[in-house]
Amino acid sequence: MKRWMHEHGLEAPVFVQKGDFFQVTFNGPGDKILNLVASIPPERVTDLSHLNERQLKSLEMTYNENIIITNKEYRNLFNTTDRTALRDLNQLVNENLLRREGFKKTARYVKP
Repeated sequence: MKRWMHEHGLEAPVFVQKGDFFQVTFNGPGDKILNLVASIPPERVTDLSHLNERQLKSLEMTYNENIIITNKEYRNLFNTTDRTALRDLNQLVNENLLRREGFKKTARYVKP
């Protein structure tokens, strides 16, 4: 891990023993996250540039904040019609960026 973190320009992990416990802290890139883009293997890169701002925000909420989105919440959050919400969410499902659980009114959209 030390070597890999160094290769990616990150600080070495911090190892601390606290009584009967052992703690390891991995510090991320913080504001320098875009500097790591060149080191990401191509097969792990997902191009999101074709998505609209609503879709990007919903992915951010789902992945970063672990929020489960419904069609109704999507419509209310982004002030869209049912048709627009359904089209946006279906595109995310078809691209395997979100997974649909349930059907019609009970459908929820979550991380795959």
